[in-house]
Amino acid sequence: MLIIWSFNIFIFAVCYLIVGLIKPNWALFWMKEPTRLGPVLISLSLIMTAATMYGEGLRDAPISPENVKRAKEKLANQQKNTPIPPQEKTSPAVIKKSTAPEVK
Repeated sequence: MLIIWSFNIFIFAVCYLIVGLIKPNWALFWMKEPTRLGPVLISLSLIMTAATMYGEGLRDAPISPENVKRAKEKLANQQKNTPIPPQEKTSPAVIKKSTAPEVK
């Protein structure tokens, strides 16, 4: 339900922005001399609210067992197909000399 409301708020914010940029008197009808900054700030806050609501709605969305199973299979396939990088065989007695210049 939260996702649906976020879409509604987003659509309202975009429409309010368009109307406010064209005719600020319509968007801010209670002011005597409105500027275009008012509708821009109000629309910006509404868009941020809609984005937050959308994110919270996705987090609360139910996760189906089929999607969980598919995600586990995909992760397992990625781990199987990942090649293991070759490692150098060194003995503890062999120490490679650094290429950095020595400080005297």
